[in-house]
Amino acid sequence: MLSELIDGQYNYDQLDEAFDKVVAGGDWRNPIDCWIPATEKEVTIAAILYFTATKAWVQSVKKDWSEVRLRADGYRMGPAGP
Repeated sequence: MLSELIDGQYNYDQLDEAFDKVVAGGDWRNPIDCWIPATEKEVTIAAILYFTATKAWVQSVKKDWSEVRLRADGYRMGPAGP
């Protein structure tokens, strides 16, 4: 486990776990479009930025606020991509 905090909030393992849940089509460089529990929104947004260099945004929220839909351009379409 890597315990050093990244940007003072999350460690690498936390970011890696969150990012693994949103990888689209099995390729981490693809655009991201996913539903996640609202309680995981902040760490997931941080993970997407860390691994793809692209900012995620909330596209939709379920009526009961239990889940949010996150979207991001993904690594391939971002500034770090080819």
